[in-house]
Amino acid sequence: MLRIHRIQILPFVAFVLALAAGCSAGSDRGGRGRGAPTPPTPSTPDAQPPSPGMDASTPPPPVGMDCAEGARWIYVVDRDGTLRKFQPDTLEFTTIGTLACSAPAGNTPFSMSVDRDAKAWVLYTDGRIYHVSTTDASCTPTSFAPNQAGYENFGMGFVADAAGGSDETLFVSGGSSIGMLLGESAQLASINTSSLVLSPVGGTLGGWPELTGTGAGELYGFFPVTSAFSGEVTSVKRLDRATGNPVETFNLSSLNTTGVSAWAFAFWGGRFYIFVEVDLGGTAVHRFEPSSGTFETVIGNTGYGIVGAGVSTCAPVELI
Repeated sequence: MLRIHRIQILPFVAFVLALAAGCSAGSDRGGRGRGAPTPPTPSTPDAQPPSPGMDASTPPPPVGMDCAEGARWIYVVDRDGTLRKFQPDTLEFTTIGTLACSAPAGNTPFSMSVDRDAKAWVLYTDGRIYHVSTTDASCTPTSFAPNQAGYENFGMGFVADAAGGSDETLFVSGGSSIGMLLGESAQLASINTSSLVLSPVGGTLGGWPELTGTGAGELYGFFPVTSAFSGEVTSVKRLDRATGNPVETFNLSSLNTTGVSAWAFAFWGGRFYIFVEVDLGGTAVHRFEPSSGTFETVIGNTGYGIVGAGVSTCAPVELI
């Protein structure tokens, strides 16, 4: 759940970018876009034609015994603080409410994740984390201390400690806000959800990914091409949780992230949902299925500026 609205992080970022130029009530439905096949890899086979979405009558996935009822879905937050539920089976957004977090003026949501209690963990641009209800968007500050170990801003994702287990770890990827804009690679870390202490894992990630995790214990990052990482290829990578090293890479070279202004990322039902906004023009929703190599744009423009997406480890691992 990350982004370069990140262009809002510090008041002089526009100046930095200028120097460096060249160098995330009711039901809302976005319009559907056309499919966009791409040649993915892990060394994966060529992409297949876009597959249709799930039928709207598909029953919701089962929820684990220790999972809150709302923990099965993806949740997204706009830069203006609007929280929405996203149902991948129907491609529908439902507005929950507007966050009223006590962040200092000028700070906005930056990234988010969701735990098995269906509680959202929302990071603001000032580096503080808030707990947000996915039922009514009410907000409670946490005691998380900003800028631990130099991590000013970061992407976030809960990952099950063991496949099918109920214990999970909150992983983050980040570092210095200015470093992100100037091409310094993000670092992997984890946050103890009881003490709220951040502990670096090690290993440079080769970009600034947004993270998502699964109930199968896998950690993934979405790596968009940004102005600071223009020599890279947009990709999804499965990451080693102990080192941050890529274990598997899926190249998404046909996904245009030139001028990307916000990005977010979530896993659901064996598929990745990638939320990308270019030039502040509204977020599109893309779906990638690694098992078949299928990539498609399922909503061309939501009309939202999505800067964070969160999904719990209670979400289905396979499409049912």
